[in-house]
Amino acid sequence: MTRAAPILVILALAASACAAQRMAPPTTAPAAQAGAPSAPECHAASRPTDGIHACMPGELEEVAWIADDRWVRGLLSTQGELEFLAARTAFVSGKGKGKTEDELLSSITATWQRVDESQPFELGEFTGRAFAGMLDPQRRIVARAVVVGRQVYFAQIVAAQGLVDRPKMQAFFGSMRIDPPWRLHTSLTKRYTVAVPEPARWLVDTRTTEEWTFESDVFPLGGVNERVYGISIAVIPPSQDKTMDELLDSYAENLGSTDGTSILRVIPITLDGAPGRELICSKTNGIITRMRVYATQRRLAAAVVVSRRADTLEDADAARFFDSFQITAP
Repeated sequence: MTRAAPILVILALAASACAAQRMAPPTTAPAAQAGAPSAPECHAASRPTDGIHACMPGELEEVAWIADDRWVRGLLSTQGELEFLAARTAFVSGKGKGKTEDELLSSITATWQRVDESQPFELGEFTGRAFAGMLDPQRRIVARAVVVGRQVYFAQIVAAQGLVDRPKMQAFFGSMRIDPPWRLHTSLTKRYTVAVPEPARWLVDTRTTEEWTFESDVFPLGGVNERVYGISIAVIPPSQDKTMDELLDSYAENLGSTDGTSILRVIPITLDGAPGRELICSKTNGIITRMRVYATQRRLAAAVVVSRRADTLEDADAARFFDSFQITAP
């Protein structure tokens, strides 16, 4: 196996991957000031801790509850007989592990009496479904939901049958925006810390060959870009006699020799004195990868972002991920 193998672990996992608590009070501002679609009595509401932003008419309150095997939290507003909810939800205690996108989305309609419509839907880079049906014999419900990692973000309107206000519905759904919160991930065994999107899945992989041990943490966020963040740690074999720079150069050369992989850029970098290389490579299947690989006394440590869009490798989220990466032991 080549010395590029630690990164290939993440590329392979990326391809295969493709309660309730009190929060701070919601913030509101007139929709016109926040740039949200205009509608009577509509205000731009935000829940930054959950990454929820939407135009909400009427009285606004924060909500959180546990329903069966999943938690829900978000923003709720009512106006007459209309009820607007913008929220995110996820299964508790790992019960959502291994569920497909369709299975995650089906949790949104699990308590409905009837689903009359289900159509593909996209919100930003995330994919999901647009639903319509009956919540119970008296109330109509319309919803938009997308999968973000292991969680579902959704917006829904409940109204007495025949009373759905179309302009308010369009303003509400059209204003929904997702800005997933981030968390600090710390690995005591792999000895690193890094910031990752909080809703992302977390996959762990360990592989051993005659010379190398590869340990990877992979955080798929999903969506149309199939964005994945990952950290791979490789223990340098005792038989290795190359200098750190020679090892890094060989690493890049071996990665470039992999079938279907083209190296687009190699830049020397450092992290707290440890030499490294930043590489951008593309594969014939359309996947583009940006990685920072560092050589310490005993290990190779790589931070990797994988996507189908080159600009997402250079955006603020990619910068947050790369800049937060710290090796806590050599």
